[in-house]
Amino acid sequence: MTTSALSPSGAITFSDIAGFTRFTLEAGDVAALALLDEFESIVRTALPSGGRIVKMLGDGVLTFVPDACAALHGAAEQQRRFAACASAELPLWVRTGVHFGSPIERGGDLFGHDVNLASRVADQAIPGEILATAAAIAAAGPDAGLQLAEIGPVFVKGIDDAIRLFRVEATLPVVDPASC
Repeated sequence: MTTSALSPSGAITFSDIAGFTRFTLEAGDVAALALLDEFESIVRTALPSGGRIVKMLGDGVLTFVPDACAALHGAAEQQRRFAACASAELPLWVRTGVHFGSPIERGGDLFGHDVNLASRVADQAIPGEILATAAAIAAAGPDAGLQLAEIGPVFVKGIDDAIRLFRVEATLPVVDPASC
C-alpha cells in the first residue's frame, strides 16, 4: 500500500481545453493530438519556477506551485500564450481554476478537498478565463500585480457552501504570436 502525506500548502491549478471532444470529433484524432501537444508545451513553458505538472488528464492538466502569486501569474502567461497560438486549426481555448490549499500527496499525485475544489473552479470558467478562489487571492497577497473582478459567491458541485470566486488578469506583457 502506498503511503499518503499532507503536502505543503500551495496553488492547485486545473486547466482544460474547452470544446476538445467536439474538436476531436470534427477534426480527427491526429489533429486532436497536435492540439494536446501544443497545450502541453505551453503549460510546460509557462510553468513558474518551483511548480510541477502533477498529471495530464486527457485534455486537461493538474499543476501545483508552492507560491500562489507565481501560480496566478503563470496561469495568466499560459492564457496569453494559448490566445496567441489559437487559430481555427488549433483552437486553444482553455479554462483555468486556481485554489490555494494543502492537498494530500500519494505516489506523486495530489488528492483531497483542495484538489476537488480547484477542479470545480475550473468547471465554472469560460474559455480563455482564469478563476481563482478567495484563498488563492489571499495567499498571493495585495501586491501581486493582479487585476481582479469578484464574480460573487458561487455554488459548485459537491460543495455545500458558496465559494467566493474572482476573475484574474495579470499585468504582464502580451505574448508574440511568432513564438508559437
